[in-house]
Amino acid sequence: MSGKEGRRLTPTDISSHLACNHLTQLNRQLNDGTLRVNLPPDPRLEALIIRGLEHEARYVTRLVELGHSITRLGDTRDPAKTLAAMQSGAQVIVQAPLGNDTYFGIADLLLRVDTPCSVLGDYSYIPADTKIAENTKAGTILQLCTYTLMLEEMQGLRPQSFSVITQH
Repeated sequence: MSGKEGRRLTPTDISSHLACNHLTQLNRQLNDGTLRVNLPPDPRLEALIIRGLEHEARYVTRLVELGHSITRLGDTRDPAKTLAAMQSGAQVIVQAPLGNDTYFGIADLLLRVDTPCSVLGDYSYIPADTKIAENTKAGTILQLCTYTLMLEEMQGLRPQSFSVITQH
């Protein structure tokens, strides 16, 4: 699954492999440039992506209305920027890149929680993911568990929970 030297796994890589290990080989070939696939645009997929982005935006707007300050990191893929936002005490971090030598992912949200004993001080962060599906899928749980591992390294404390924010 790791492909080229230095390639980090995403939660999607892991759940895709669990669903179909042949897909892992196809993705490896895509990443190596030895396989090319040209799929036509799928309006249904594009509509789902738009609905997901709108759901996330509505939730962030709700947090702002509740008085939370928002730090947006959607323009970067650098986990160091997430760490800097965490160290500054940001209340909510949106589109937070997380990573280590093995994994990489972008959390929809990191929510600040009061927790003694983190390297950040008397607070830490839990990951949250916005989903338009009514039922939480195993891939979502795997994704959030992977984020908790990366957050543990960054804040010196494993998050005690994570959240899935659905539309309903």
